[in-house]
Amino acid sequence: MNGPRARTLLLACCLHVPLCAQEDPLQGAVLLDRVMATVNDAVILNREVLALTLGQIRTAEQERGRQLPIGEKRALMQRNLNSKIDQHALAQGAITLGIFPPDRVESIFQDQMRDEERELVRKLGTLQAVTEEQARQGRNWETFVREQRVDKMSSLTRAMAINTRFNNQRNLFITPRMMRTFYRENLKEFERGSLAVLGSVAFSGPGAQQAAQEAAEVWKKELLSPQELATRFEKSGALAPEVLRIDEESKQTRRQDQVEFALAGPKDKVSDPIEGGSGFRLWKVLEYEPPKKEPFDSPEVQKLIRDLLEQRIQDRLLEQTRRRAKERTHVWQPADLRNGGA
Repeated sequence: MNGPRARTLLLACCLHVPLCAQEDPLQGAVLLDRVMATVNDAVILNREVLALTLGQIRTAEQERGRQLPIGEKRALMQRNLNSKIDQHALAQGAITLGIFPPDRVESIFQDQMRDEERELVRKLGTLQAVTEEQARQGRNWETFVREQRVDKMSSLTRAMAINTRFNNQRNLFITPRMMRTFYRENLKEFERGSLAVLGSVAFSGPGAQQAAQEAAEVWKKELLSPQELATRFEKSGALAPEVLRIDEESKQTRRQDQVEFALAGPKDKVSDPIEGGSGFRLWKVLEYEPPKKEPFDSPEVQKLIRDLLEQRIQDRLLEQTRRRAKERTHVWQPADLRNGGA
């Protein structure tokens, strides 16, 4: 049996092979759909997960300049499926968690959809134009509302869970003692020594010192990279241009006088010819950052610490909400997708 019917039947069989046995979990999946999971009465389809996954794969492959291994593709798809399950659980949590009465939650959602409709009409001009655009995308207003319900209800659950527990008790969650402890434990983020980028060019052969001195005068006046300086004085024995990042730890691997010169700054300082080995070297401070020490009492430091601690608390509250929401939902997956397809 040949032709489109045969290919369709073959693909249908492939989609029912367990995920761990497939060569590629994405191969051909754009042609047929399947149920990837249900969360209570909500269905998550393969195309929804695939829509998230394909863009991530394309981006990763462009960055790496090669195709992703099949195992990484499968892991991405499973991660996006788990994210979809969490999103549906949170969406249903808007009702099941009982933070607001169900009629109040539905009223908020309907207000949001009216705002959404007004924004679409503003962009496209008329309600008829909105209908035509949705038809072009293979959907109607009902399917659009169904998709938006999951997104907006999950966002509403997040907002309710965090705001009702956090905003009115901010001072109870974050104390001065917590902030000071965070500062001590992360002192390296607020204090550091100077940093520098050092350019270096070597000179060898007869007249190396004189050539290095002439090059030093040029380097003081012109914004040349080490490579450009070496090219200009190549006939005078210039060679081995380098650009080095220097910090306090560089003392363990580089010569002491070089590190001290770089970390003393300032930017654009050029050394005198430095004898070493079989010739001379020039150094120039290309970039320089002075030592940084931000005290705990600084308003900027306190704001940064508070913001970071607040984010940690919000993340913890959101994780608690996610767990509670999933405890109130029943998740089903096909046998070949349970436990990440294992």
